[in-house]
Amino acid sequence: MTCLEFAARGATVKQIAASLHITDRAVRLYLSSGCAKLNCATIPQAIAKTVSREMLRP
Repeated sequence: MTCLEFAARGATVKQIAASLHITDRAVRLYLSSGCAKLNCATIPQAIAKTVSREMLRP
């Protein structure tokens, strides 16, 4: 499961980091990178875009 999938399910950065055994900073970096790749300004916008493209289930 990716950081964006965890975020879509309502997990916090700390919860995502603990689940994936990575640092909070790494989670923020992955989420930021995902937003940039999707050309989105915010995480909710990135989640909405991936759901609408059927890349992620709600």
